[in-house]
Amino acid sequence: MQNTSAKTRILVAEDNPANQAVLRMQLAVLNYEVDIADDGNSALEKWRLGQYALILADKHMPGMDGLELTKSIRALERERQSHIPIIAITAVQYADELNTCLAAGMDDVLIKPIEMSALRSMLKRWLTSETKEIEPVQTQTNTRLNSDLLDIEYLKASVGILDETRLTALIELFVTTAERDIASCYLALEQHHTQPVALYMHKLKSSARAVGAKRFATVAQTLELQAKLNHLAPSLQLLQELTAILTEIKNALSNNLAFQPEITSVTPSDTPTQTTPAIKLAQLMVCYEPAIELPSRHPHSITAKLTGFEQPELTTYCELIQLASHQGLSSAIFEILLTKALLETVKWSRQGYRLNLELLISANWLNNRTLPDTIFATLQALGVSAKQLVFVVLADEPVVDFAIALEVINRLQLKGAGFALQDMGITELTLCYLQRMPVQYLKLKSDSIAMLTQHDNTHALLDVLNRLNPVLSAVAISNQQQFMDCLKLNCQFVQGTFIAPSMDSPQLLAWLAQH
Repeated sequence: MQNTSAKTRILVAEDNPANQAVLRMQLAVLNYEVDIADDGNSALEKWRLGQYALILADKHMPGMDGLELTKSIRALERERQSHIPIIAITAVQYADELNTCLAAGMDDVLIKPIEMSALRSMLKRWLTSETKEIEPVQTQTNTRLNSDLLDIEYLKASVGILDETRLTALIELFVTTAERDIASCYLALEQHHTQPVALYMHKLKSSARAVGAKRFATVAQTLELQAKLNHLAPSLQLLQELTAILTEIKNALSNNLAFQPEITSVTPSDTPTQTTPAIKLAQLMVCYEPAIELPSRHPHSITAKLTGFEQPELTTYCELIQLASHQGLSSAIFEILLTKALLETVKWSRQGYRLNLELLISANWLNNRTLPDTIFATLQALGVSAKQLVFVVLADEPVVDFAIALEVINRLQLKGAGFALQDMGITELTLCYLQRMPVQYLKLKSDSIAMLTQHDNTHALLDVLNRLNPVLSAVAISNQQQFMDCLKLNCQFVQGTFIAPSMDSPQLLAWLAQH
């Protein structure tokens, strides 16, 4: 068996970001090319379009799960007269569970947490060609870290990566996911609902084991059992214990593991000499900027965007989005933005401020068919209506697949979500998006507004605005003259430092109390 220049491609169907990252690292070390699908529907579409040697599919996923995915592929394969090995990924080791996977047409089963040796043996069994593993870079191990809290040696052996920078990024991803899910669990228990907690813990315990968070995994497993038994008080106590453990993990990361300015992407082509800054997911925060309605000047909506990256290379939100895309973290940072902002929205509503929440997103985040499912699941968990959401699409880059983007927009709009387009300077891309995307709002920057007020109906955008008649909203308004230009252009909403600066949630609540 000989190696070829083209790498063997493997498709991974897994919805948990931390588990995705572990498998991506493991397969990269084994020198395989990896594609990730967040659920069965996305995996099925990728399989139809791509050439894969094998599929690793999580048994439990939102929407189409691993069993349904396998049955769909096997049905289509009968027409193609082909067969792709499909390996189930599951945390359950009971015989009935394993037999269910095989009965659905899966070829084999990997038990979570997936160890490197087990993955290597499984791929050797089902693939006809061998690949040469990437030699890991040796780094000094920090032995002061409590292995019961974070077993770094286990994590290194599991993923086959010795570089602590990448390992730290992996643990940060787990921490971010855990924070989101724990917050959802608290809200579920407040409403005396324990079954959602059991589902969250089922996922989190395997993620924790995968990154070596032993104590977290043990408590999560106990909490899963108590939640299944509908034991409310013990569940709350265990959830509080998990919160404390997660805080310990975050402190351990800060005090014991090296943070190097190295890219967090896990492709084998990365080298220690690269200087692309890493996105530290656990350190990302959300800032909020209110918009007022004209002419009443009453607060109307709140725009949320990510911040908190203290790196000179990342001076704008667009640069953060572009770097996240390069590092394969777009889904992760969107979930951080969505979950943290919605949690604050719940707090605002409880204090009597029921305002629309605007989420600033990249245009290409719409090229993900699983995006609506992620949003709907989060909305349901937090008890927020889709009608309170407006997605503000940045005209920052061409959309890869407009058909998928329109499908995603349509699904979200059917549930009541709104869409706005924010121009990045009046360009052909802005005009293209405005005419092709069914947006209700157009958000114009101050310099664009000034340009339009000076052209006396001769600018191409004015013609488009007259035909489509979107609601106009002004952003980045910083002085009285710019505000007057907004009135001339009949903007219905205004935001910027002239109205209020970006702020955290407590500062926003104080501002709302005054206005």
